[in-house]
Amino acid sequence: MEPIFKIVICDDDADFLDSLYKKVVEIAMRNNCKCEITELYSGNELTDYCKNHSVDIILTDIDMPDISNTVRYQTPNMEGFKAAKELQAENPKTEIMFVSAHEELAYQSFRYRPFSFVSKRDLKMLDEDLGELLLKIKKRKTRNSLVHLTVGENSYVINTDEVMYFKSDKHYIRAYMADGTEKSYRCSINDAYNQLKSASYIFIHRSYLINCKFIKYFNTQLVILSNDLEINVTRNDERLNEAKEIFGRYKRGLR
Repeated sequence: MEPIFKIVICDDDADFLDSLYKKVVEIAMRNNCKCEITELYSGNELTDYCKNHSVDIILTDIDMPDISNTVRYQTPNMEGFKAAKELQAENPKTEIMFVSAHEELAYQSFRYRPFSFVSKRDLKMLDEDLGELLLKIKKRKTRNSLVHLTVGENSYVINTDEVMYFKSDKHYIRAYMADGTEKSYRCSINDAYNQLKSASYIFIHRSYLINCKFIKYFNTQLVILSNDLEINVTRNDERLNEAKEIFGRYKRGLR
């Protein structure tokens, strides 16, 4: 399964934002990357959105008015810098690119550790810089999605973007994939859990290991997966509390 990139573009100029959207789509297609792009119009909108959504890349202007203030000043108001500072404190993995007409702020922008600074007057740089950033994140996402399941002398590579859940089947575990296919491994469910819980798999039933990435609903009685499969939750308090802790840690990592 190819990773999907969550990209936010932010600028108070609606016409430029539309042009930037088309440019990002073009670059993503050229680099064979699937993207979900969100358009925002102020630093306030940007920070509010990123508090509740996982974002891989932000392309933002620097000089944007406060959403509640329509007064324009002669000097840039640095709203993009303020947003970048706040966002990096909350999620340092999010990559930021400044796209601004204020070339005089390029040097100052680097204190906020952006991936790059691109001038609005010359978007040709965006082709190279965004393309490079997409490939960098793509490698990281692919690397992070692969874990090893070791059983005796055998070692299996598990792609956590593909395996929705494991189910115990006597001396084997059966892996159920997002595309509807299945695989079997000679391994106990307990051994699999001890190796895979760090990859956000939770033990919610004595026969099931569930991938947090595919959970649509989770309470103390029931888990519903993205394919609408319903699985009853364990009555073992210790195991349930550990599952809730791992799932909570996974959800916090998406913010």
